[in-house]
Amino acid sequence: MPEELTSREREVFGFIVRYKTDNDGVSPTIREILAGTRITSTSMVAFYLGKLEEKGLIEALGKGVQTRNIRVIGGQWLFPPAPPPDADEDIRPRPVPEPPKPGSSHEAKARIAV
Repeated sequence: MPEELTSREREVFGFIVRYKTDNDGVSPTIREILAGTRITSTSMVAFYLGKLEEKGLIEALGKGVQTRNIRVIGGQWLFPPAPPPDADEDIRPRPVPEPPKPGSSHEAKARIAV
């Protein structure tokens, strides 16, 4: 069981989870975490990432400000498996309508509207 989190650790962890949820699993960079939290320096973001990693909540798979490799441990909850397609659902592509023929009433209306 992980140790108790400080308020800043909770803030950083919550931001990471929300960011990954909102961005299809893409991790935030250190600068994005800095901008999305009340932390004031990239070194402090790195410090809190290290603390979260020590507590077993994340795995930071690279170092540097632009790294987008933060894995949330137990993150399988993030993307539940897609349901199977409905057998009754028609998934064939729909035909594209033909453009109006020259001289048709539809073409005249289109020229007037422009």
